[in-house]
Amino acid sequence: MLISPSLLSVERKKIALIVDELINLKVKYIHIDVMDKGFIGHTAIKISDFKKISGKKIKYGIHLMVNNPRKYAKKFIALGAKTIIFHYESFSNNMSIAKFISDLHVLNVKVGIAFKPNTKIEDAFFFIKMVDIVLIMTVEPGKGGQTFNKKMLKKIKICSEYIKKNNLKTSIEVDGGINNKTCIECWKNGVNILVIGSYLFNGASIKKQIDSISNIYREFKNFKI
Repeated sequence: MLISPSLLSVERKKIALIVDELINLKVKYIHIDVMDKGFIGHTAIKISDFKKISGKKIKYGIHLMVNNPRKYAKKFIALGAKTIIFHYESFSNNMSIAKFISDLHVLNVKVGIAFKPNTKIEDAFFFIKMVDIVLIMTVEPGKGGQTFNKKMLKKIKICSEYIKKNNLKTSIEVDGGINNKTCIECWKNGVNILVIGSYLFNGASIKKQIDSISNIYREFKNFKI
């Protein structure tokens, strides 16, 4: 189980300081939301922001909520990004998706495919075999602090069952409304990676919030055993 802090709700001028704090807390993987107004209607972390933190010793998952993932992926990979997550909805046809995934793997980059809440994951089973991560959005992408959409648990379960049935090593990541309650339902349905923003950064301290999720996971794991 990985906790991947999302920097979406962090003030841009504080991003570098927050990343340093997360590194000190032994966080291994940080979620970077990249948006353009064409795909989402909002903007988030820019290339100039990422340049300030790209050299720090931590892994970043670059979540591209953009109309042209290829263009943005090149820029972030050039700065050292090793995980690129793009949206299924960004492409108009399956051939373009397959080509993009293949091109990223040639660059020795881990690849993730993301799905908006209204997208049927069954339509993209073919690609789950090709990627390292499936990111299931549990809110509408683009804005932090939204409430977890419980209807997405069915989609998560469908994805998890497909992965198990086909003996895949693909990780399931969820993003949106994750807290000390919704995390349990996610784990029950096969989630490996929790993207958490508001819950971590709006609490008493980042450490206390991370510890609370970690403690719940230990209890959950022991209970399952």
